[in-house]
Amino acid sequence: MSFLDVVERVAALLERAGIPYMLTGSFAGVYYGSPRSTQDIDIVIAPTPAQLREFLATVPRAEYYVMDKDALEALRRESMFNIVDMKTSWKIDLIICKSRAFSRE
Repeated sequence: MSFLDVVERVAALLERAGIPYMLTGSFAGVYYGSPRSTQDIDIVIAPTPAQLREFLATVPRAEYYVMDKDALEALRRESMFNIVDMKTSWKIDLIICKSRAFSRE
């Protein structure tokens, strides 16, 4: 399974919960430019508390490792949490979009 397959699977879960997102980090560089990678996938997300809870409720726990407590704390702090794809061992960093105007733009 390629990183693109992993991104598409996570993107589908985010879309199902109605959470805006943006691919960032080294994989955005691969997608838009020259190949270079780390061992994680970075996605900036802008969920409401209800959307994040819905996302967490729909994540298949047999396929992904995620800590709900960490996700909710990341939302509160405008930081990040991660999920791990159990099939591929890829770590996906979900970065909460900051509320400042620059980040929202």
